[in-house]
Order: sequence, then structure tokens, then C-alpha cells
Amino acid sequence: MRFVPLIAMSVTLAIASFACGKKNEDDGDSSGAEEEEGSGSGAYFNGSAKGQVFGTGWVFSSGRALPTDDEDLTKPFLVQFLGDKVKFEYACQELAYQAPDDRRVDFELELKVGEFDLTPKAKFAFVNTAPDPEEAVPGPTGKVQITEIKKSKLVGRVNVRANDKNRVNGIFLIKRCCPSEDRTSYVDCTE
Repeated sequence: MRFVPLIAMSVTLAIASFACGKKNEDDGDSSGAEEEEGSGSGAYFNGSAKGQVFGTGWVFSSGRALPTDDEDLTKPFLVQFLGDKVKFEYACQELAYQAPDDRRVDFELELKVGEFDLTPKAKFAFVNTAPDPEEAVPGPTGKVQITEIKKSKLVGRVNVRANDKNRVNGIFLIKRCCPSEDRTSYVDCTE
């Protein structure tokens, strides 16, 4: 009979920990679904970047950082986040961007570790390549944080929003692309 008090105490502790862990709907917690989908402010979603691009659910799968000036790699890079149309290993190849109905997120940024508020200088836009010419929704609000830069990759977080149909929040890992030897295309940068 010594086990009955232990069982009762275990049940009481389980109920108490469940009640303490339950989120109060009125507590003002801002870590809900809107943060996951990109609110442009507040916390970063702690998972792969996702949200909506042109009103359709969008999940980050790959991306690339291209130099805006092949001769001066200290200048801003064009960063492109792609949805599930392009595999990571093909991100630097030109044909990777010929996929029909490709929705992506584009911006320019200096490659340095830190957090950056988006400004018009970043040329940030949500892009839909399906129509001809492609559509773009510029001027979202939000921020980008670069957490790691290597010769072959770039890691960080993004939380941006242009409107209810264009918002993205979460972690990204993209390839750094270098000009090919003949400077006619891009190839994967190597370590």
C-alpha cells in the first residue's frame, strides 16, 4: 500500500505541469501562427522559413546568393529564396530559375553577420515568375539576420511581410554562387 501515495503524487504533479504549460489565450504571447507565417516584426520562427507568396502556401527549400558585381565581391549580393520547385544542389545553376510558376523572395544585402532592418536599399520583393512579365510585390517590412557566412553557404533567419498574401518567417540555408571561369554563368562556390 506504500505505492498508492506515490501514484497519487505522480498524478497530481502531471496535472499541475500540464496546467502550467497550457498557454493562456489572453496572455499576449506573440509566438503564434502569425509569427510562423511572417509578421515582419517580432520573433523569428524557429523552423524552416515558410509563409505565403502571392496568396499560396510557401515553404523554403533552397536559395542562392549571387554577387551584384562579379569583380567586387564586397558589394551587396542578390539573395533569392526559392520554394519547393528547385532542389538545394541545383540552386546556382541557371536552369534552376526556369521552373514554371516559381514563387520566390528576392533582396540585396551585404554579406556580413548581423541583423538588418529592411529598407528600400535592399530592393526586397516577393516575385511570381508564372506570368510574362513576372509579377513583383516590393517594399515589405521586416528584418533579416545573417548568423553564419562561409565561402559556400549563408545561414540566417528572415521575418518579412508585404501584406496578408506575402509573408515569410523562419530559418534559411542558401548556397553562395560564384561567377564561372568565363563569367557567363554561376557555379557553386567551394570552401
